[in-house]
Amino acid sequence: MCMWMGYTDSSDFPTTSGAYDTDTSDWSDVFVTKLNSSLSASSNATIYGAVMDAEDNPIESAKVTCKGKNEKEKVLTDENGYFESTELEKGTYKITVRKKGYKKWKQKLKLGKGEEKEIEVVLEEK
Repeated sequence: MCMWMGYTDSSDFPTTSGAYDTDTSDWSDVFVTKLNSSLSASSNATIYGAVMDAEDNPIESAKVTCKGKNEKEKVLTDENGYFESTELEKGTYKITVRKKGYKKWKQKLKLGKGEEKEIEVVLEEK
């Protein structure tokens, strides 16, 4: 995956629905584009979020697994409990979060083409 940033003076430059600033009347606007490995606009989906304990403390190194029909991706949370699973095809995913000393957490999630979904996970101690 590659991120490309730039600016445009074009009055008809496409914007993403829900973007922060979709007004193209200013002198120029900046943009960020996510590209896939063949350097075309990425149409893959992303799941991201945070894993916390019951007291809202981040859980580091929790294993987050995203299992779809044709793929399975595993990532670990960082020191802030944050995780991101990118380059996922559209479809239904079983999301599982595991960390020693905590009960397993799971949820099914449907992703559309290019969709990004945020999930918040709270793990309970065993």
